Amino acid sequence: MVMRLLTGRGATIDLGRELGKGGEGAVYELPATPRAVAKLYHESLTPRKQDKLRLMARAVTRDLLNYTSWPVDTLHRTARGPVVGFLMPRVTDRLPIHEVYGPSHRRTHFPGAGWDFLVHVARNTAAAFAMIHQHGHVLGDVNQGNVLVGRDGRVVLIDSDSFQFSTSGGLYLCEVGVAHFTPPELQTVGGFATVRRTPQHDAFGLALLVFHLLFGGRHPYSGVPLNDHVGNALEADIRALRFAYARDGRLRGTSPPPRSVPFGIVPQPIQRMFHAAFTEAGVRGGRPDAATWVKALDALARTIRQCPAQSIHRYPHYLGPCPWCMLERQGVALFLQPISAQPIVVYNLRGVWARIEAVAVPACPAVPQVDTRGLVPSPLPPAAVADASLKGFVSVLMSGFHSGVELSRERNRREHSLATATGTLESLVRELPGRCGVEAFQRKKDELARCRAEYLAIDAETAKEIQRIRDGAVRDQKRRFLESLSVATAQIPGVGATKKSVLRTAGICSAADVAFDRLLRLKGFGPSSARAMVGWRAACEQRFQANPTLLPQADIAAVHARYAQRRRTLEAFLDAGPAALASLAADARAKTTAMVARVQQAVAAVAQAQVDMKVV
Repeated sequence: MVMRLLTGRGATIDLGRELGKGGEGAVYELPATPRAVAKLYHESLTPRKQDKLRLMARAVTRDLLNYTSWPVDTLHRTARGPVVGFLMPRVTDRLPIHEVYGPSHRRTHFPGAGWDFLVHVARNTAAAFAMIHQHGHVLGDVNQGNVLVGRDGRVVLIDSDSFQFSTSGGLYLCEVGVAHFTPPELQTVGGFATVRRTPQHDAFGLALLVFHLLFGGRHPYSGVPLNDHVGNALEADIRALRFAYARDGRLRGTSPPPRSVPFGIVPQPIQRMFHAAFTEAGVRGGRPDAATWVKALDALARTIRQCPAQSIHRYPHYLGPCPWCMLERQGVALFLQPISAQPIVVYNLRGVWARIEAVAVPACPAVPQVDTRGLVPSPLPPAAVADASLKGFVSVLMSGFHSGVELSRERNRREHSLATATGTLESLVRELPGRCGVEAFQRKKDELARCRAEYLAIDAETAKEIQRIRDGAVRDQKRRFLESLSVATAQIPGVGATKKSVLRTAGICSAADVAFDRLLRLKGFGPSSARAMVGWRAACEQRFQANPTLLPQADIAAVHARYAQRRRTLEAFLDAGPAALASLAADARAKTTAMVARVQQAVAAVAQAQVDMKVV
C-alpha cells in the first residue's frame, strides 16, 4: 500500500520504496519527484525538533543545496499535523569519504585516483564546511559517514537535520557526536544535548578528515606508543593531545607509525596547520578555519607533479624521489595503476623454448698438443758455440768448474723464453671460453632458463598471493565480527559493572580487544577474571562464520594485474631469446677463429722453446 503524506505547503506526496534506514529514520524515494527523497522519522519528534525542521526548510539557499542534503520542506500525515519527516535533494553517485581515503576501497570505487585527487577532495570538503559556517551554522557531528564524495571529487554533507542551526528565532543544538572526531576539550562532556558547538569545534573534525585523506587513512592520534599509558584508548590519546606527528611527539609519548606516509609530504605551512589543529593551540581556539584550509590546499594542488615511473603516483614537486615508490619498496602500496581489460592470448612457451634449444651451442676449440717433431733448434750465438766446444775437455781436466759464461747466459735466455711462451699459452687456454664468446652465450641461455622457470611458476605464485589476500580478508571479517560484540552488554562470569568500567577506560570495548596479558595489567583483574574474558572471546570466535563472497576484489585484481605485467615482460624476453643466442653464437664463431690462430702461435712458440733448450 502506498504511503501518502502532505508537505508543509499542502502538496500530496506518495512515498516509493525504502532506500535506506538508520537509527533515527528511513529514507524513501519519490516516484513523482526522482530528484528528491523523503526522510521519515521512526519516533514522534519533539515540538522543538519540529520547529527546527520548519525553520531549516525556510532558510534553504542555493549554496546550501550545492553542498548539503538540506531540508526543503516538512512532511505531515495530516494537514496542520505534526512534522513526521522532511523532503531533501536526492544524493546519488556519492560514497562516504572513508571509501576515498581507505586504499582498498579507493581501488574499487575510485580506480585511477591518485594523491592529487585526495588533495582535491580535501579542498572541496573544506569548502563545504566554509559555506556552512558562512551561513552561521555548525555541523557539530563531524564524522566519516556524513561526508559523501563523487567520482568528480565534489562533496555533499548529509544528515543536515542534525546540524547546529542558527536563526533569528533561536539556536538549535547538534545533540550527537562521534568520539573519534570530537575535539579534546569536549571529550569529557558526557553528552551534547546542552553543548553549544562552534566553528572551532568543526575545525578539529575538518582537520581530521583532511589528515585522513592526505595520510592514507591514518588517524593523527594513532601512533607508536612510547609509554605504557599511551595507546590504550583513542579517546584518551585525543584528550591528552598525543598528536603522533607533532614536533615534540616523544614528549607526548608517541611517534609516527612505521611504513606510513611521511609528514614531510605536505609543506611546512600545512604541517603547522595540523600542529595547531591537534595540539594545545587548537584547544585555545587557534585551529585553522575552513577558508584557510581551502587556500592552503589550493596552493598544495599547484605543486603536484607526476612520477616518471608510475603515472598514478602524484606528489609535490619539492620532494626528491617519489614517496609512493619508496613506500612500495617497503611493501606498502597505496596507489596502484587501474586495471584495464587485456585480450587473453595463450603464450606458446613450449614452441619458444624449442627455438631457443635449437640454437647450436658454440664449441670451445680444443688446444693442440705441443709437438716438437721436425723442429730444428735455433742456432747458438758464436761465443756460446765456442764455450760449448770446450765443454767436454774442460769438464775432464777441471771437474767441478763451471762451463763457459756465454753458454750459461744463452741457457738462461732460452729458459726465460720457454717460461714466457708457456705462460702465454696457459693464459690463452684459461681465457679461451670467455674470449671465444662461449661463456657469454651460456650466461644468456642460463638467464633464459631462469625466466622460463619463473614463467612456469607464475600461476602458482599468483594463487599463493591471492590465498594470502583471502586469508587476510577472513581475518578482517573475524576482527570486525569480534569488534561488533560489546563487552558492555556481554554476560561474563565474574566481570560486573565495575570491571567493565575498568575495561572501557583501558580501551577494551569489544571481543577483539581481549588479550590475556593485556588484562592482567589492569587493576582488579587476576588470572581468574582474565581467563573468563578470554573464554568469552573464544566462545565468540566459535560463532564466527566467514563470508566467502566478501573478498577484496580490487586487491585480487591488482595481484592479477601485477603478475600479468610480469608475464608480458618475461614473454618479451623469451621471445627475443633465439635471436639473442644466434647473435652471440655468430659472435663466438668469429672470435673463435681469431683465438684459434693465437693459440696455435702460442703452441708453436712453446714447441720451439722446448727444442731450443736441448742444445744448451
